[in-house]
Amino acid sequence: SPNTAPGTYTIEAAFVFDKAGNSQSYYGTQLADIGAQTSFTVVGSQNADTTAPVLTGLTLPGTVDLSHGAQTIAITAGASDAGSGVSYVQ
Repeated sequence: SPNTAPGTYTIEAAFVFDKAGNSQSYYGTQLADIGAQTSFTVVGSQNADTTAPVLTGLTLPGTVDLSHGAQTIAITAGASDAGSGVSYVQ
């Protein structure tokens, strides 16, 4: 993204999944053992966004009554970001 701040970024882990549901995780030394490059440098950013987004609101239900079984609840969140914009709230 053109909004990425210049600097060196490091990959700390890689995860591989196959269509049968098998998976393998690779961390630090395991990545080095297979000769994987684990960092890269970003240069030339024109619009670097280094300011974090802000949570502007969070609405939860006051009470969830489970006496008659499972219930669906609504949670609403708001956020703003003056730079590149909000991607998502989790």
